Amino acid sequence: NNIAAVNSCSASNCSITAVDVTPTSACNDNSTPANSADDYYTASVTVTYANPANTGTLNLSGDATGSVGIASLDSPTSHTFTVQLPADGTANTLTATFSAIPTCTFTNSNITAVNSCSIAPACNISTVTLSSVGACQDNGTPNNDTDDSYMTDVVVDFTNAPTTGNLVLSR
Repeated sequence: NNIAAVNSCSASNCSITAVDVTPTSACNDNSTPANSADDYYTASVTVTYANPANTGTLNLSGDATGSVGIASLDSPTSHTFTVQLPADGTANTLTATFSAIPTCTFTNSNITAVNSCSIAPACNISTVTLSSVGACQDNGTPNNDTDDSYMTDVVVDFTNAPTTGNLVLSR
C-alpha cells in the first residue's frame, strides 16, 4: 500500500520585499485626446521575493493586474510584469501575492503615475449677436443718456464648451 505524504505544518518563509515600477512609455491618450479619464502608460513592474511558493501563481492586483504560473517566473528571486497603469498624475497602488501562500504579499501604494496627456480643445466663441432688441428705456431721465438701457437676447455661438464654469457677458 502507498501511504500519502502529509503536508508540512511549518510556516512559510516566503517573503515579497518590493513591487517596483518603471514607466516604459509616455502617456497614451487612447485615441481620445479630449478624454483624460482613459489615458494610460505602460510600465515594467518588478516583484522581488524570497522562498516563493512551489505551486500556484504570482498575482498582481490593484491599478493593474497580472498573473504568472510559478513554473514561468523569470528567476528564483524576481519576476517582471508589463502592465498598463492609469495616467492621471495620482498615486497608483499595486499588490503582489502568491496564490498558494496568501500571507506572502506586498503592497506598494506610493507609485508616482504619469500625468494625463489628453487636453480638452479650447473653447471657441465664433459670434456674439443681439436679437429681439427692445425699445430704449431712458429710466425716467430723458436728458441723461448714462442710465439708458434696453432689453435684448444675446446669442453666443461657440464650439468645445468647457465642462465647468459660467459664460460671463460684460460690456
